[in-house]
Amino acid sequence: MSKAGVPVPKGQDFDAKTKDEEIIEFAKSLGFPVVLKPVDGRRGKGVISNIRDADSLKEYVRYVRRKLMKPKVILEEHISGDENRVFVVDNIVASAYKKIPANITGNGHDTMRTLIKNKNKQRKNNPFLSERLIKLDNEILNYISDAGFTPDSVPKSGEYIQLRAKANLPSGGESIDVTDCLSEDAKQIAINGVKSIPGLKTGAIDLKFNETNKNFVIIEINYKPFIGGHFFPYKGKARDIPKLMLDCLFPESKNNYKNYDNLIYDLNNVLKPLRHGTASEVVVTPRPTGKIVTRKLLITGHVQVVGFRKLVKKQARKCKRQIAPTLI
Repeated sequence: MSKAGVPVPKGQDFDAKTKDEEIIEFAKSLGFPVVLKPVDGRRGKGVISNIRDADSLKEYVRYVRRKLMKPKVILEEHISGDENRVFVVDNIVASAYKKIPANITGNGHDTMRTLIKNKNKQRKNNPFLSERLIKLDNEILNYISDAGFTPDSVPKSGEYIQLRAKANLPSGGESIDVTDCLSEDAKQIAINGVKSIPGLKTGAIDLKFNETNKNFVIIEINYKPFIGGHFFPYKGKARDIPKLMLDCLFPESKNNYKNYDNLIYDLNNVLKPLRHGTASEVVVTPRPTGKIVTRKLLITGHVQVVGFRKLVKKQARKCKRQIAPTLI
């Protein structure tokens, strides 16, 4: 990307043959703080940001290369500032959200442990974040310890406490939609970042505003990103990324689905014979023609039975109906 004129942090990648000491020496020449991340990582696992000294880096290098078994790593300068995930589809910014690290706000009487549990209850109301809860792991324990807290500390009322340095959603981060207020400069840099990869039509750019140089920098590009943060933001407007991707990849069908918004494509059943190895190819039935009658089933109440959603879908299939149960 740097060859294409796209702004990126200074850094270098290291293969499995590189000694740990060489990585440490490069960091010293680059200058602290730095960021360490595996070449083939995903979901933010193994990404360590804002490493401030050689001793800490030495420990993190051993952790990523040995414990996580990710010997190929990237070391780059740490860029401080707000981080945004920008989704580009066919040279257009389709969606953008600000990434907020896991956090809690004190109320003057609950411990941090309880505040985290309460925050997780809120996350469970979001379809994308419901299984991506804040876990009180060693990373959080070390981070809050540096700030002078323990899990049993009672923060003051209204006191905002960040729990991690990184802001990825699977680790407890939050997505705040900023599509309509993202600057044109930031949008163009994200578009240029995707265009710099030959053949890439859609992709997600992690964009930071460098507070030191007052410019935007791309810290990561994802060609197979999660879209849940755009589709189900923690706060703000949902963005229909799947529709835009389908329009881009299958332009011939762009204007042919206006009357099919209530249809559900049961992808899991289609893929089942392929996953089980009982078929090498699956031909799906064509979409229905003529008048379409739909029925919405709304179930309310406190559901305690494990697998209730699956049970409702199973009963619906027996009636030859395709439904998506909504539970309140």
